[in-house]
Amino acid sequence: MTRSSMQLRLLAALMMLVGLSVVVTQTQAQCPTSGLAACEPAARSDVQPTDTCCTELQAYLDTNTPEACLCEAAAALIGEDVQYAILIPEKCNLVYKADITCNGIGIPGGY
Repeated sequence: MTRSSMQLRLLAALMMLVGLSVVVTQTQAQCPTSGLAACEPAARSDVQPTDTCCTELQAYLDTNTPEACLCEAAAALIGEDVQYAILIPEKCNLVYKADITCNGIGIPGGY
């Protein structure tokens, strides 16, 4: 991985965390505290997420602030490969609002 690529990832992670803290403060999101460890393999390569991953991610959407929680889940996976991590909700066939953007990064899919 090149130095500039690493710097871009770090910058994206910092931007997402700063933006997420604003969203959470504004909406008082009550997102699950369970980790998304089961989703990490699908966030590292172009593979289908496991049922466990999809179930854990669904818990983020079963809240009164699903968009904020989906952004929180995305932030949790930001250390992984973003191009794959943002595809996980769609691959899990989860139902969520379309056109969700988390700090400039669009989450594909939605209805």
